[in-house]
Amino acid sequence: MKKMSMKKRKALFGYLFTLPWLIGFLSFTLFPLVDSLYMAFHKVQISADGISTKFLGTGNLMYALSLDFEFLDAIFEISKYILILTPLIVILALILAMLLNRKLWFRTFFRAIYFLPVIILSGGLMNSLEKNGAFDIVDLTENSILRWMNHSGFYQIYYVIELLLKNIFYVLWFSGVQILIYLSGLQKLDQATYEAAYIDGASNWQAFWKLTFPAMKQFTILNIVYTVVLIATFPTSKVVTLIMKNMFGQGDFQGLGYSSALSWIYFVVIILIMFLFLALTGIGTERKRKG
Repeated sequence: MKKMSMKKRKALFGYLFTLPWLIGFLSFTLFPLVDSLYMAFHKVQISADGISTKFLGTGNLMYALSLDFEFLDAIFEISKYILILTPLIVILALILAMLLNRKLWFRTFFRAIYFLPVIILSGGLMNSLEKNGAFDIVDLTENSILRWMNHSGFYQIYYVIELLLKNIFYVLWFSGVQILIYLSGLQKLDQATYEAAYIDGASNWQAFWKLTFPAMKQFTILNIVYTVVLIATFPTSKVVTLIMKNMFGQGDFQGLGYSSALSWIYFVVIILIMFLFLALTGIGTERKRKG
């Protein structure tokens, strides 16, 4: 019997690791996914006699994209948050992972502290903390320099800083898993390569950009995808709340059918944002060069 090559063995192990997810997807997710796509083109009504559907074509989609201004405003707002907060969360996670990867006292304790919010993470808890003022901090946006930026030609920079300051707790709260992912990558780096670079006169800054940053590219892609999905699907998202609110409505453009249409529009928007981040990170260009 011909011995299996190393490449095929690695591929086989990869398929085996994904097999549980694939079985779960085919068993529990595929049918609801297809069913929601079907309902997106129908008016769905639930009554004592059961569920009835009426074909509307693209009526739900056209209404959502042209006349549902509440949904459009929510989509715009969450897209803006994702586009700004995702890079901030990923960059912060990389910085904290590099700090936690150093040899220091109580390193395991500090790692647990940063990952603890992930364990107790829930939309209800976040809402409760926010309502009780747990996230209230001094309004640093009243700083004279920031006020000058706001009324000058640097409004875009001011807006990013303002968004970061007002959501600093969310940024820290959402960084736990990304830190662990980066840590797993940093611990796989060959230290002999760094020693050789330092012998040749490389500084820490040069070693980061020439060695660490390129080695972390695949982990960065993973963290970007994870962060986009986390922010987009978090229970406090206005889009998620709006979809759930419309789910059992009885109006002309409400109910399971309309909610399904909103969900698929939201899904497409999230996919487009992911592709935008992938294009900016150059993952597609790298594959073309390899080809």
